[in-house]
Amino acid sequence: MLSKNERRYLKWKKAYYEGNPIVSDDVFDTLERELEVGGSNVAFMVGYSTDVKKIRYAHPTRMLSLKKVPDLERCQKWKQKSDALFVTPKLDGMAANIIYNNGEFQLGISRGNGIMGIDITDKLRRFVPLKTSRKIYEIRGEIIIPLHIFDSKYRPKYNNARNFVAGQMNAKTVRSCLDEFHFVALEVKDHKGKYLPLKTLGAGFRVPEQIQLENNLKDIICHFKKYRYYKLDGIVLKYPLHQRQAAGETKKFPKWAVALKFASEQVKSTIIKIVYSKGHPVATIEPISIDGTIIRKVDLYSRTYVNKKKLEVGSDVIIVKVGNVIPKIL
Repeated sequence: MLSKNERRYLKWKKAYYEGNPIVSDDVFDTLERELEVGGSNVAFMVGYSTDVKKIRYAHPTRMLSLKKVPDLERCQKWKQKSDALFVTPKLDGMAANIIYNNGEFQLGISRGNGIMGIDITDKLRRFVPLKTSRKIYEIRGEIIIPLHIFDSKYRPKYNNARNFVAGQMNAKTVRSCLDEFHFVALEVKDHKGKYLPLKTLGAGFRVPEQIQLENNLKDIICHFKKYRYYKLDGIVLKYPLHQRQAAGETKKFPKWAVALKFASEQVKSTIIKIVYSKGHPVATIEPISIDGTIIRKVDLYSRTYVNKKKLEVGSDVIIVKVGNVIPKIL
């Protein structure tokens, strides 16, 4: 029988993969680490089981997640395992796997649970190259929308670029907005499951910036925090291709890569008014901007929450966005 925290974890994970997160990444990652330390099998699941009503396909090789390191200090310790690491941005998009046969686009699959994913071939066909090298069999990457397009055309109707992408890719119909999506290739494999250099892809494919890691990790983090073309939520450290086989992998993570996520943006404000509607409190705050969204109101959940936090008109508060969508007082 699942524990209360395991049930909570699965509920949060399902919401995230459906494009409707209900807690912040920091809260989710903290619970995931607690379950991993406690030996919970639930915490070692990859992705989330897909909708059985949709057509599903098995990934030729298991599609793993990235192990997260909680802070810069742990990241510095991990990087000592290799003297040839490089760093890429962690794109905040929707993971997908593309299958090519003799250089021809054949199939597109969502991450799903890492073993099987939903068929998204018709949607991917709108914005990925249909031909590539005959050496290539699988291309793993992220589906994402440039921020300037999202901000100018789809905000404020949609608050979050990643959730917008996931919603469109999971929709029943193929929509015109897909023409504005990008697929950024992160890993390439041949028919035997061997990793190939990204340069094998050739023209037409988008690949992430790669920076060789020396003693400049803080500088690299600052560099990617200023990145504005795509939404990023951290950085990824990776071994070079020739060291990966020796490093190996677990059922959930490759041992040759880790992710360090950026902390959620926190902004100070002041409560102007608290209104109770049928006993439910909502605070009006001095307007602030987080991730391009103007926030004026914050849910206070209950009187118990208000009393526990000692919230009143004039209280100075710190606001974050849960799952990059819902404003919350810390």
